[in-house]
Amino acid sequence: MRFRKGDTVEVSIKEEGFHDSYYVATVLSSLEDDQYLVEFKTLLDDDDETKPCTDIVHGVNVRPLPPDITVSSFSLNEKVDVYDNDGWWVGMVGGLEGVDVLCVF
Repeated sequence: MRFRKGDTVEVSIKEEGFHDSYYVATVLSSLEDDQYLVEFKTLLDDDDETKPCTDIVHGVNVRPLPPDITVSSFSLNEKVDVYDNDGWWVGMVGGLEGVDVLCVF
């Protein structure tokens, strides 16, 4: 799938401490070799924390935003994406108690 300038996407970061997480970003430009220059919505620049982080990422690490759905229930051991620490993390439902759901990353 090809993305265009202005598209809102999710980007998987393949660095220590970020595995299995996705961050919302805007495509600033499409580059050669299936790469994109993106600007993250929630991650800040290491050198200037008043500016959003930008990065060049490979297309295999970029996915479209998921559909907006409402989930009414979860099952034990179900694979889920959970929003935590400014990004979406892949996890599993590890416990259910009333309306509370325990997710394990």
